[in-house]
Amino acid sequence: MTQQFEKSKLAKLVTAVLLTGSIHFAYGQDQSSTDKDTKAKKDDTEVIEVVGIRASLAENLSRKRLSDTFTDAIVAEDIGKLPDENLAETLQRVAGVQIEREDGEGASITIRGIRENRLEVNGRTLISAYGRGSNAGLMNYFPSEIVGSVEVQKVLTADMTDGALGGTVNITTRKPLNKKGLWGGATVKGMLNDLNDDSGYKFNGLISNTFNDDTMGAMIGVVYEDRPITEDRFYSNGDWRSGKPFDKPPADWDESVTNSVPNPYYFMYDLRYQRKQEERKKTAVNAAFQWRPSDMLDINADILYAEYDYDRSRGWIQAVTDTDLDRYVKDSWVITEHDARVAGSLTNSVLSNHEGYQQPQDFLTGGVNAKWYADSGMTVFVEYAFTESNDVGDQQFVQLNKTNVDFSYDLRGVTVPQVNLPDLSDPNGLVAGTLYDNRTIREATEDSFRLDIEIPLNDGIITNIKTGLRYSDVSATRETWGKRGVGPEGDPSGRDFSGAEVTSFTRAGIVTSSVVNTDWAQNAFKYLDMSDILPGADVDLPNKIVVIDTHLIGNGGFGYSDVFYDAPVVSFDEKGAIVDDTIASAYVRFDFEAGEWKGNFGARYAKTTTDVNKYALVDGVLQPYHDKGSYSDFLPSIVAVRNLTDDLLLRLGASKTISRPSTNNYAQADRIVLVADDPATPNTDETENSWASLANADLQPQRGTQYDASLEWYFDKQSALALAVFYKELDNQIIQDSMEDTIEGYGDQIFRITTQLNGGGGELKGFEIAYQQHFSNMPYAFMDKMGMSINYTYLDNSTDEIDPRTNKSIGIDGVSTNSVNIQLYYEDEKLSTKLLYNWRDDYYDRLDPITTSTAIHNKGQPSLDAVVRYKIAKGFSAELRAVNLLDSAKEEYAGWEQYVATYAETGTRYTLGVSYRF
Repeated sequence: MTQQFEKSKLAKLVTAVLLTGSIHFAYGQDQSSTDKDTKAKKDDTEVIEVVGIRASLAENLSRKRLSDTFTDAIVAEDIGKLPDENLAETLQRVAGVQIEREDGEGASITIRGIRENRLEVNGRTLISAYGRGSNAGLMNYFPSEIVGSVEVQKVLTADMTDGALGGTVNITTRKPLNKKGLWGGATVKGMLNDLNDDSGYKFNGLISNTFNDDTMGAMIGVVYEDRPITEDRFYSNGDWRSGKPFDKPPADWDESVTNSVPNPYYFMYDLRYQRKQEERKKTAVNAAFQWRPSDMLDINADILYAEYDYDRSRGWIQAVTDTDLDRYVKDSWVITEHDARVAGSLTNSVLSNHEGYQQPQDFLTGGVNAKWYADSGMTVFVEYAFTESNDVGDQQFVQLNKTNVDFSYDLRGVTVPQVNLPDLSDPNGLVAGTLYDNRTIREATEDSFRLDIEIPLNDGIITNIKTGLRYSDVSATRETWGKRGVGPEGDPSGRDFSGAEVTSFTRAGIVTSSVVNTDWAQNAFKYLDMSDILPGADVDLPNKIVVIDTHLIGNGGFGYSDVFYDAPVVSFDEKGAIVDDTIASAYVRFDFEAGEWKGNFGARYAKTTTDVNKYALVDGVLQPYHDKGSYSDFLPSIVAVRNLTDDLLLRLGASKTISRPSTNNYAQADRIVLVADDPATPNTDETENSWASLANADLQPQRGTQYDASLEWYFDKQSALALAVFYKELDNQIIQDSMEDTIEGYGDQIFRITTQLNGGGGELKGFEIAYQQHFSNMPYAFMDKMGMSINYTYLDNSTDEIDPRTNKSIGIDGVSTNSVNIQLYYEDEKLSTKLLYNWRDDYYDRLDPITTSTAIHNKGQPSLDAVVRYKIAKGFSAELRAVNLLDSAKEEYAGWEQYVATYAETGTRYTLGVSYRF
């Protein structure tokens, strides 16, 4: 499988460009219009330029007010200047949007508590290399500098692409004909993070021009960023788990000891203290051409390429506190009233670990479209679009083990567990254990075709009819490469690892009493300074640990293990999959005006077919496995708007929505184990123990019905107060379950099958309050240049899911009951400043992945950012930005706050930049 983009896609685009005579890279920032008779004229009109905080906020309100659905918008304050430098962090300024952070940056969002949302660029699907249903990484590395505006559509009308259970985020970019003549700008920035004094830089530039009597335009933009990051983290493998407290306790421990601990009880298997360092490089190139040969025709094409490349190095200390108490000093353990093990002394392994990980990611998206305006007012829009995304992940890992170590730990009353560990800076006595040397390749593509026809009507309640078709073909592929283990002849104990992936030196047939005695490790020792790790947690660790740095073995990177295990690299077919989806949809939408009311209603019909091709491991032998499923959905919607006064607006809406199963739901590894009947036991049917773990191609989408209402008071051009209430009824949530059933090709044989199924539902309700005002007629002149924007969201959710540990409802994952966003600003002719504050309270994130017995919650943390911008001279400005001024850490806990699951620090980031625009 190639790691490069398919040239055929580019060929299609170039051909379309030659046929149309133009390219428009949809750097597009489509403008709202409520007058259908003047749509063509409005498309020809030069767009009013938005520059500055106040102008941006005013345009946000204008788009919200004129929207034909429930929409919030954020318009860039200038070229390459969204309110935040990260797309997810920008979206947190919208009421009802909450973000989740990784490595100190916004990584993903929820819209009104829902994670299943669509991400679009100029109305087209943007997918990650993981395929449909996952925006993994896209929010983090999407080049925000090219964005003209972002719109969050919370109620989808019939003409909008389905597939968003919570809402759709549509990223729009500027069109070259929206501003006539030559213009552009560039920015250079330097960055510094105070956690480890990491420094980096960023450049972005854009230039646009119109020609041929302003009927053609061209635009090109570039972004480049080189920035290291550091994160310190405490965590445990598998979070908190449950299990039995004793397995094979010492013989002198009587029942008074073993009965003193509840069964089951809860524990952390190990304690990990980690420093992660990454070198991140981001490159983006986009180009736009647009041709409007007449008032009746607008032809466009666009292309955007973005690449995100990071090289990660992380080292950590790992104290194995074990699953049971057999290795503990008798009665040293402390068990709380919640049956949790929180302290103890024991003899066990202490490990030093180092991992290298390289992951270049890229995506290419583009398309060709044309819009024709008839004299009658009818319009026809046709478009071909594509998206391609690639991801190659290379992992190298070696673990060093120091056995039979006496240590103790205690997590009571502290931020992270305090642990008493020995010196780990001497490689003598350390044994090499776990190793990884693998590569995972993911590729995803989507080709889509769209046709929209709009017909205005002159008389009657129905003022406009819009109808159309959309066809989409999504394909996602996953491959994993590595080495298999030795056969019986290669293992000292005669075990056969030839069918297994090499995950340890034992599987590679390598036995070492001490790593210092091996030739391959002599030049690979690296000493990591741990003296300043987790400064906010005040944890006492060894100042220095020794690790094996795989970059120093052979040529480093993928294949480093050739130095000590010269086995062929093979594809692990059991981990691969090809998932193809075809989605065909049609819709009709009616716009209406009836008395004081106007709005739209309609319905969308969509049929989805999924085809899964992969291998299943059947009794240790790989066999081709194919499955296919399909489903259809009818999705009605209605939005009605009434102007109660000139400034007061009432908006009502209802719709049905879906979120299709992600590619990962279908691509999980399959295994079928048929237990043979034993002739020696004729009264027992051993085949009843046959089992299988299978993906389910018949998974249905998660479905929702929602009702929305908002009251919006626009009491000034730059000021408004809005209240929105909403209710969502959710069904068909995807859950893991087991059942007894037959499998095609195995006759009437019954298997115990573990798979994903559509389960119960839940409901989510809440309200949003948004207030924005630019001050005027204040007691002091400087206060007339100030303003504020505040929003608050309340979410109340319930599901059938129960926390197995607390027996309380855990609700929908990713939902905080309360969240607040505050923006205060000052802006005059020279100086502008902003303070940006965001907070959300605790929310349920996941069940522990090993025993699924404990719910893990994310502790809500405040975030405070600041921006100061100064106009130096005509066209020149300087900007200073600080992110995470409160130095907030990421904290997760199990059930109750005192049981820490994760604690991570990333520090405060500072950026200083100079911009020029013309």
